[in-house]
Amino acid sequence: MNAAIAAARASVAEFIKALNGPCTACRNFTVKKRFPTPDGDFEHIWIDDVQLENGEFVGTLGNEPASIPDIRYGDVTRVKIKDISDWFYTIDGEIVGGRTIKVLWDRATPEERETDFKGVRFRAQEGQPTR
Repeated sequence: MNAAIAAARASVAEFIKALNGPCTACRNFTVKKRFPTPDGDFEHIWIDDVQLENGEFVGTLGNEPASIPDIRYGDVTRVKIKDISDWFYTIDGEIVGGRTIKVLWDRATPEERETDFKGVRFRAQEGQPTR
């Protein structure tokens, strides 16, 4: 997972280019942020509807945090570009980026892929076939 996070950070310029560019088919711009939890651990949460403002991504929490009581689904939050833990957007319903999602997909059983990842398709990238 750490390698996927490092790859996401190293390739974030691709995400920014698509976010700022003329890609009319690009949708669902999303980044993942690591939040500290009250017990000293971390929870990674997707941030949806992302825009770039003053060198930071700004968007809304895309899911209800599991272990952070002071933030909620839909809250506006910011993350510095260097602090993301993943990014993705979609083209024609296929995920571009999403390196941590790909790790979880690869670890999933066929049953989990049918339930937890139903409808997930990765756009061919970095030599990987579309799924």
